[in-house]
Amino acid sequence: MSQPTFFLIDGHALAYRAYFGMKARRFQTRQGLPTGAVFGFTRILFELIRREQPHYLVVCFDTKDPTHRHEAFEDYKGHRKPAPDDLVLQFPYIERMVKALGIPIYRQSGYEADDLLGSLACKASQKDYAVRILTGDRDLFQLIDDQIRILIPSRDASGYDSYGAAEVEAKYGYTPAQVVDFKALAGDSSDNIPGVKGIGEKSALSLLADHHSLEGIYKAVDEAPDTIPSKWIKKLIEGRESAHLSYQLATIVTHMPVEMEPESARLGEANVPDLLELMQTLEFNRLQKELPTVLKNFESADTEIETLESFAQAQILSPAATVVSDTEALASLVKALAQHPFAFDTETTGLASLSTDLVGLSFAYFDDQGEECCYYVPTGHRLITDLEFVIEPEVALNALKPVLENPDIAKYAHNAKFDCNVLSQYSVQVKGLKDDTMILDYILYPESQHGLKEMALSHLNVEMQPISALIGTGRKKITMDQVSVEAAAPYAAADAVATLRLQKKLRTVLESPENAQLKALYEDIEMPVMGVLAALEQAGILLDTPFLATLSQELEKELAAIESRVTAMAGETFNLNSPQQLSKILFENLKLPTQGIKKNKTGAYSTDIKTLEKLSAFHPMLDEILSHRQLAKLKSTYVDAMPLLINPRTQRLHTTFNQTVVATGRLSSSDPNLQNIPVRTELGRQMRKAFIAKPGHVLVSCDYSQVELRLLAHFSEDPAFMQAFRDNLDIHTQTAKDIFDLPGLEDVTPDMRRIAKTTNFGIVYGQTAFGLSRTLNISNGEAKQIIDRFKSEYPGIERYMETTLEQARDKGYVETLFQRRRTFENINNPNRSLREFSERAAVNAPIQGSASDLIKLAMIRIQRWIVEESLPIDMLLQVHDELVFEMPEDAVDTYLPEILRQMEQVYTLSVPLRVDAHSGINWKEAK
Repeated sequence: MSQPTFFLIDGHALAYRAYFGMKARRFQTRQGLPTGAVFGFTRILFELIRREQPHYLVVCFDTKDPTHRHEAFEDYKGHRKPAPDDLVLQFPYIERMVKALGIPIYRQSGYEADDLLGSLACKASQKDYAVRILTGDRDLFQLIDDQIRILIPSRDASGYDSYGAAEVEAKYGYTPAQVVDFKALAGDSSDNIPGVKGIGEKSALSLLADHHSLEGIYKAVDEAPDTIPSKWIKKLIEGRESAHLSYQLATIVTHMPVEMEPESARLGEANVPDLLELMQTLEFNRLQKELPTVLKNFESADTEIETLESFAQAQILSPAATVVSDTEALASLVKALAQHPFAFDTETTGLASLSTDLVGLSFAYFDDQGEECCYYVPTGHRLITDLEFVIEPEVALNALKPVLENPDIAKYAHNAKFDCNVLSQYSVQVKGLKDDTMILDYILYPESQHGLKEMALSHLNVEMQPISALIGTGRKKITMDQVSVEAAAPYAAADAVATLRLQKKLRTVLESPENAQLKALYEDIEMPVMGVLAALEQAGILLDTPFLATLSQELEKELAAIESRVTAMAGETFNLNSPQQLSKILFENLKLPTQGIKKNKTGAYSTDIKTLEKLSAFHPMLDEILSHRQLAKLKSTYVDAMPLLINPRTQRLHTTFNQTVVATGRLSSSDPNLQNIPVRTELGRQMRKAFIAKPGHVLVSCDYSQVELRLLAHFSEDPAFMQAFRDNLDIHTQTAKDIFDLPGLEDVTPDMRRIAKTTNFGIVYGQTAFGLSRTLNISNGEAKQIIDRFKSEYPGIERYMETTLEQARDKGYVETLFQRRRTFENINNPNRSLREFSERAAVNAPIQGSASDLIKLAMIRIQRWIVEESLPIDMLLQVHDELVFEMPEDAVDTYLPEILRQMEQVYTLSVPLRVDAHSGINWKEAK
């Protein structure tokens, strides 16, 4: 029989190691609870149980009380910072995890966990157990002997290394017996153990190599000083008392009066219900799946394992879908859908919602007995063996259209805009959409991922089949219409079933009293604007492709000219698009400064945009290279790419508006990303000429004027800032007058206004003096004077910023005008860079989020007006604070005043909202 193993875990050391190992990755629940330390701790614990199969296991924790070491030396661990706040929050959950696994916890006032570990290890060793101590603290190396080994977790908390005497000596140069002697000489800054002043680690190792121990060293000092280098003699004599104190502090107590009954530490019985509840609270879905294999090492866990394995099996979502294979079955389904709220989903050949083919539709609902029912209607499968199962899309949708377009039948979908767009190609306009589970999740948990599979795992604890299992990946990838009906049906039905279950669960959360304001935000803004965005996408916009072709040729010539100029400056030909070649030119040939420049994986100095901007003052070539990069990116991303995105059916460009990507509530767009077309450059303005109105029509641009600064005035209630807007003054000119202390607005120069404008918007985004100095290319001192002057002129803004930060620090979140929340997990983080980033974002979030809420509300009201009045107007684009409409040229004077009225009166602020409007045959003219 093999020697039984007794495992001891250093709870605090392992928690710290897990915390910092997981810190680079974002670990928190949907409620904002940080979980990285608990996750890392649990993962290491699980790995230890699986790999080592311990017979006995205990965890030791420190107490908050002073120890005998503090009595001996008041400054013991005096330099150590308190535990980070987000780690302190996790300690109770770590202990709950340990207790739920049935592992005993030891702690004792007046002693450290190290002393408990040392005493328990010695007792276990005396009973002839093989002892293993899992810790991040190398102080415990002193305990190593033939029976005791130390395990040190890896930095990323994915495993651990095992140390015996040979491994310690090979890596650190001292033996386990010399650990305390080494610390007595060299000290230990982490525990504030002083050691001998002037004796460092190398010196300590050299002394121990010759004299073996602290006692041996001081015996030599007293009896044979010539055996010790003279440079150390005086230091050792003066530091004798400190050395012996340090020896005492570093020595682990191994004879504590602690009772140890091995049977109480036997890995035997876990509390599975508590484990499951804790795993679900912490949203440890992956770790929960590992429980059955972990608990196989527990003696009394047969029943628990069976429960867990059946639980795990039940969590693979693969519903038995009824395939609707003929018109009779289709009619029966339509009848059932007319009587129940239902979830639906579409399967298509691609991801471009307005240029893809429908392959099938899935439906799910709860029947009158509360049972789940799910169906799959195949409409576009092309396999010969499936022909008997396929109903023509027109036949299927003609039958389903009355139900899908009935506003009185509640419907649920995930990313409903996609499905609405797909069905719009078949003349079906979905009505009665009550819930979109993607948007529901976005409102309740804005910082999370909102994909259906991720949400099913987090909220429902179910795993869903990946699409790659059906269509493959890479070169062998097929489209959904090439998948058999038998394979597609359960996959498609799972999407509808998951949506149905998520709707039920998330709607319950939304309906709770504490979420009343979020419910209003969801139902009054986010769900209605989803329908508006679908209308925008379906409308699309015309492109002037001949103009883009000409512009592409012009850019090609300009890029060639830049390359020629750069080549002349460099004195040799090279590829401007090759980071390695460019790095060689800049840092080897031109000898540009490398201080503060990072190296990439190949070992070459970085040539990213930030580096080039930083170096631009040292050589004129840098400005040319920056221009080349900007022009090349715009050419490839927009000028050359947009014509390829034109829909062959509509001959228009249909961008996709993303509603659940930006945590502040801002919309983004993709394919193409219209938010990134530069506004202030001539090329950006030229590119807007490519967006044109159809014959007889014009584009009308309506752009909120300085909406974020108006919101800043509203939130801050600063009298001077508000008055400038009420008097309809140019806010940047007014700010320049105030911060430069000028007698009148007419004294403000263009450069002063530029500085004031940068300061105004910088304040909104929480910009520091350092950031402002870099933006304006002035000294930190000058930037600080500008910011200080701004704050003294507008004290209300300073108070608003402080109040907002206080709320963020206290509650962990801030809110917009419409109570949209954004959480900040690092707002109290001791790490300065993380904390300051969160502070800047917290100041900006209510302003930027409110701006997004206002324009969404305006879009909803204007679109409702257009539809109700059957007006000849199409809302085409939303970009930042701007709406772009297409309308008959002779109708502008008729309809524009009402659009402006609705935008400016969408919400009553303490300052007026203003909208700038222009029209023209293209977007540039309308801008």
